[in-house]
Amino acid sequence: MQKIDTEELITLAMNQTGLIEIMNDYLEDLATVLGRSKRTGDTHLLEYTVQRNMGRYDSLVAMLRNNAAELTQMVDAAEGMVTNHD
Repeated sequence: MQKIDTEELITLAMNQTGLIEIMNDYLEDLATVLGRSKRTGDTHLLEYTVQRNMGRYDSLVAMLRNNAAELTQMVDAAEGMVTNHD
């Protein structure tokens, strides 16, 4: 019988939560800059912020996807064990 590494599952879930919090912080910063840009009519700071963070967004999304794929595999394996156990 296959065994699920619960510590690894918990670590992956915590990593995913941390990555989501980082993405949320990025989006909040972007919303702040967007609001300031709308109020002042100055789009230079917004353009700079988007360009500066584009690489960060891309790499963060890639990490979120990889982590989600690993979590999905582990959950599917656990679900299969429960289904096969019955």
